[in-house]
Amino acid sequence: AEVGIFVHGERLVRVADALPSRTVERPPGAPVLHGVAATWLMDILTRIVPWEKYDGRNEKMRPANAPRLVAETLIARAGAYPYRTLLGFVEAPVVLPDGRVMCEPGHDPESGLYLVGKRMDWGAMPACPAHGDAVAAKDLLYEAIGTFPFVDESDQAAAVAAMMTAVLRRVLPTAPLIALDANTPGTGKSLLAEAIGALAIGRRPSSMGLPPDPAEAEKRIDAILMDGDPIVILDNISHPVKSDALCVAATQERKAVRVLGKSERVHVPTNSTFMLTGNNLTLLGDLARRVLLLRIDAGMERPEQREFERDAVAHILDNRARLVRAVLTIAKAYIEAGEPRVEIPRFGSFELWDRMIRRPLVWAGMADPLGRAEDVRDQDHELVAMGALLAAWHELWGSEWKTAGHVLEAARTPSMGDTSGRAFPALADAVESMMGDTRPSARDLGYRLRAYNERWLHGLKLQRKRQGAASKSSAQWRVLPR
Repeated sequence: AEVGIFVHGERLVRVADALPSRTVERPPGAPVLHGVAATWLMDILTRIVPWEKYDGRNEKMRPANAPRLVAETLIARAGAYPYRTLLGFVEAPVVLPDGRVMCEPGHDPESGLYLVGKRMDWGAMPACPAHGDAVAAKDLLYEAIGTFPFVDESDQAAAVAAMMTAVLRRVLPTAPLIALDANTPGTGKSLLAEAIGALAIGRRPSSMGLPPDPAEAEKRIDAILMDGDPIVILDNISHPVKSDALCVAATQERKAVRVLGKSERVHVPTNSTFMLTGNNLTLLGDLARRVLLLRIDAGMERPEQREFERDAVAHILDNRARLVRAVLTIAKAYIEAGEPRVEIPRFGSFELWDRMIRRPLVWAGMADPLGRAEDVRDQDHELVAMGALLAAWHELWGSEWKTAGHVLEAARTPSMGDTSGRAFPALADAVESMMGDTRPSARDLGYRLRAYNERWLHGLKLQRKRQGAASKSSAQWRVLPR
């Protein structure tokens, strides 16, 4: 029966209004995914199927409730029973990679998406939009958020790309995280994030804090993926962010998450839009190459005192149908044109996002939305420190094999006649930047080096020497030039 039961990842779910949460702030009426409980399913089965139970005293059948065993068995068959597959729910029409527009409310079996809500008049878009339609649509999207003080054209393009990502994220197997950066509090980054989210879902999006502890942060991210929130703002981050969970959410189609209150893990889709906001955001490690960064700067000491020309969120909600149609027009026009060649490098790990959002925008006349990608890498102090370490290492020893202990010993060697200095200051500074002020062991440095094995940085590559499985000697490393 059409009662709205789906299989999402490896569990049965239903779409319903969210319950209050201690960690996530959601506006009233925001839909989320609820795991199907046996009691709820018993109620549904009792409503839609007539059940009878034999009454031995009266020797006849009488009405009965659905047995719990039946409900529990149906839930247990989530991986073996032909339930409808749910990739995620959307709250606006989307264009699929083949160019088809999904705009009918309800479940779409081909895509696995479920359009929530009643039928709306989204307006008619051209059946085969052309380049001129894409250019006009791009201008319409930028005009909607043009009152924000973007630093340059790449930031403007990144903001429009963020709007398209918010609408189309469910369709994309992978997509970069959206990072909204400012140099001064009160510049408007949180308001911009809310405006971008409102375009996709018709209200202000959910938001939550991101704790500095990676384990606690992963718990919150896993909860969002389980609940299926389409968009979440990780707001006002004030600490450096290094998160394996966010990396997985950006570059993997599914993530293993622990079911609350149970020891079991299930794999769920990662197609939620995560937006990070902060002042001078610092993103570390692999996270630095998994973001779409945009920066705003009001150019004043107290930007919170300025007045905007209009309420950005209200403006987008008032014009939402036209703006959603503009998103679909840009992506569909590029597909209909045969995906013309655009002279920008490919964005690895995000191929479909690159084809449906980034390249269509450049084709329509915008700057590359990834123009600030190198800025993020430059802010990653660990990456910068490793680059400095490889440079100092190669200058000192060339391509000789060395152990982590040898490197630490050299970094701590005092200069001749001056115990306050170091014999090899560049190496010492790089090791300290990598490992912090603590006195690391050779094992600590060795673990850090493993993360960069066979990786090129500034024309140099760290390589680990192959050793037999039975070897008990310390790992040896060398630095090779390109």
